[in-house]
Formats: sequence, C-alpha cells, structure tokens
Amino acid sequence: MSVVIMSGRAMRAHVVELVRRTVIELGLSRNVGYEAVVKALELPPVQFHRMPATTLGRRHDRQITINSDITCDARREFTIFHEILHILLDMDGTIPSELMEYVDGDSDDYHCRIEEFCNVGAAEWIMPSHEFKQLMDAQGWKLQALRQIKDGFRSSTMAAAFQFAHCNPDPCHVVICESRYSDQQASPQLDIAAPQSSSHRLTVAYTARNETNYIMRRNMVVAHDHLVNRAWRAKESMHDKAYGFFINARWPMECEVVPIDGRAYAVFYEKQRRWVTSEGQGSLDFGE
Repeated sequence: MSVVIMSGRAMRAHVVELVRRTVIELGLSRNVGYEAVVKALELPPVQFHRMPATTLGRRHDRQITINSDITCDARREFTIFHEILHILLDMDGTIPSELMEYVDGDSDDYHCRIEEFCNVGAAEWIMPSHEFKQLMDAQGWKLQALRQIKDGFRSSTMAAAFQFAHCNPDPCHVVICESRYSDQQASPQLDIAAPQSSSHRLTVAYTARNETNYIMRRNMVVAHDHLVNRAWRAKESMHDKAYGFFINARWPMECEVVPIDGRAYAVFYEKQRRWVTSEGQGSLDFGE
C-alpha cells in the first residue's frame, strides 16, 4: 500500500487544529498571555538573554530562551509562541514525521518548513484564523485593514500579518520589515540590498506565505528605492509593482505596503488576484 503524504495545506491545517485542541485541553481562554500557556504546559519559566541580532529565540528541550534585545511586546509574544509551537510539534510528532517522508531532517529545507509551521501556530494562538477571515472578508482583503485590527481588536499587528498570508484567498507572500543595524553590502542583481555602508537599514524581519513554491528570505536589507522602503520612509501606504525578496528568483509582482508603528508590512501577489475589491468590500471571482 502506498503512503499518502500530507500536502502543505494539510500540514498547515493540522497545525491550526493542534493549537485549537491544545487550548481546549489546557482549559485556556482566547487571548491568554504566554505566561499562562507556559504554566499550563508545565514548561520552565521563559529566560531572556542577549543573542545575535538575527536570533530571536531558541529552545533547548523544554526551556525557551528569548533574545533580551527584543523590546517590542508584540514581537516578544509572537517569538515565545513560536518557540512553544516547536515543543508542541515535537510532542505531537505528526508534522516532523510527515516532512521526513520527503525532506532530509538535517537539511535547510526541513528546518525552514518547520519554522514556517511554527509561525502558523503562533499566529493561530494569538489571532484565531476563523475570526480573522471574517474581519478580512468584510474589508475586502486589503492590507490596510491591519490598522483597524490593531486599533479595534485585541491582537498584535504581527500575528494579524501572518494570518493575512496564511488565510489569503490568493497565493501571496507577506513580509514585515524593521530598522536594524546592518553592514550588508549592495546586491544590484537582486535590487534588494542597501548601499554599501554600516548603519541602520530597513531589513526583512519576518516572512510568511500560503500556497506558493518560492520562499522570501529573512534578514535581507531593503534597497533605498524599493517600494517597501519608500512607503516606510514616507509613512504612507503605497500600491505598485515591486520585486520580492527571493534569493534565486526575480519578477515584478503586485505589492501593497502599509507602515504601522515604525515597521513596514507588505504583501506580494505572485499572480493576478482572484479577489476583486470595490469600495472596501470583497467578492470572489474565480473565473476559469
């Protein structure tokens, strides 16, 4: 009998269900803080230590350690839930087992996919997808709606941005960029790196995707003239064609950028969108 391997969509659905089931089994309420989750899972208290800027957190067995340089509450919360998902995925075992059916467990591809699924679970814990979809359906899946979620709903913008990618009806990538100290050199062929010098640069801090084959990369410096950087510096939302933050791929895509609380949130669509918006309302047009 042949072995049926779960698709990426099925794995994401499994992670979402794992979070929902864990919340119920632990008797936790929605929007519960990470301290209550750590206690309910009987994990050691979270530790905070200095780490390299590119390392947000790590866990050793059941001990979670977070980079103490992270001062943003929303970013710290998301990072802790990300590490909690590493523990939950190991306890459950399904996703690691499925991945190793076709990916080397020691490969970069395996670890990259595990990181993605931990982000899916962290976002689900902070901002349940079924509630998020209802909000976005009402707003026509415009990235600017993240502002309303931030102001009117008890959820972090970061978690909402991840859910925007995971639940979007169109194949897309979402990136969250922030100012960091960087000495990365220019990379004209990719058109995504800053001029050669050492200073604070707008940098890709997080990436998320849904039904797409390519992966945008973290820790890449955003060119001064890139749409994302221009919107961030102007503190204005922008919508145009732009290149994505890939390593070995390059083509202009529809891109919407929204600056929120000092960060730049951007969504890139790989294909023509099926979701048609009109005066803020959404409707699906799947066509042929």
